[in-house]
Amino acid sequence: MSSNCSHFLSALPPLHLLCFSFLLGATLYQSFIMTKISYRALPKSAFRSLQKQAWPFYFRSQSLLVVITAVTIPRDDLVPFEASPMSWVPHAVAFTSAMLNTFIFEPATRKAMVQVTHQAATLETRDGLSCNMTQYDENKVMEGASVSPSSGMVVVKRRFSFSHAMCIHLNLLTLGAVLAYGWTLAARIQ
Repeated sequence: MSSNCSHFLSALPPLHLLCFSFLLGATLYQSFIMTKISYRALPKSAFRSLQKQAWPFYFRSQSLLVVITAVTIPRDDLVPFEASPMSWVPHAVAFTSAMLNTFIFEPATRKAMVQVTHQAATLETRDGLSCNMTQYDENKVMEGASVSPSSGMVVVKRRFSFSHAMCIHLNLLTLGAVLAYGWTLAARIQ
């Protein structure tokens, strides 16, 4: 039995490093590369459709990778969680912010985005106005009439802006925690 245990323990450092690397790489890629490229390359409706599918999967994967990274910390090579806050604080911060995005703010953002799109479609159908979800100009003059957003549109756009900003900031907080842990991990490599 001790042979199986020693094989398992010897597999922890490479597994830990692999999971950590995948977590860091996926976070950087999705946050700064894929989103920027797809925003520039796709029409807005296609971009929104892609984001509705990509971000929920990304946040679930990020949460899972944070957990796997924390669980696979080799206890004999690194200072145990109990002894060093620099071992567990970044994981706790990353886990909390990733879970908040997974279960609260990303679904709220997606729901508000659908509501904004629905409000804009209602204005187009009802009033013949062309509305853009991200650039609704309150001073826009169309066919000689001043267009102002409905109170419902203002509320929904405010809700979207808040939840979207929270997603962005929590994702950056997760990235910062992962980088902080990476710094301590790299400092221990001999």
